[in-house]
Amino acid sequence: MANLLEIVTIGNPVLKNTSEEVVDFNSVKELCEDMIESLPSNGVGLAAPQVGQNLKIFVAKLNDVKRVFINPKILEKSDEFIDGYEGCLSIPGYLGKVKRHNWVKLGYYTLEKEYKEEVFENFQARIMQHEYDHLDGIVYLEKVSPINSLSTEESFVKYIKKSQPKT
Repeated sequence: MANLLEIVTIGNPVLKNTSEEVVDFNSVKELCEDMIESLPSNGVGLAAPQVGQNLKIFVAKLNDVKRVFINPKILEKSDEFIDGYEGCLSIPGYLGKVKRHNWVKLGYYTLEKEYKEEVFENFQARIMQHEYDHLDGIVYLEKVSPINSLSTEESFVKYIKKSQPKT
């Protein structure tokens, strides 16, 4: 049975470290299952450093399916960028605008040691890049631009509600 893992927050040095490649897939099976279980319903991704493990692993919820990515590498990326607001489970309560590639081609291993290459576009590409950054010790705050786009979730929601047309 999977365990719920504690998600570490900004300020914890584990979030700034570069993660190590997974060599023994059997040794991370339980960690991966725990990460899947620990991804909250309002989250779309969780990287191993966010649960205190500097390993090249992340889980992502894509089309409501939680998937495991081991030793991922971005193989190709679009020349086009798109701005979008991001949040992070390790930086609760905040959102900021981040420029990301519109698509990325990711090479990765599954928990069953199967190597795959897959192209992710739009929001899914954003998830892949955000989680991949965690494996290099980068949090999205380092990429927020303009800096005044950083907002509390509460303020952001109020702004969105105000800007929507009245029906």
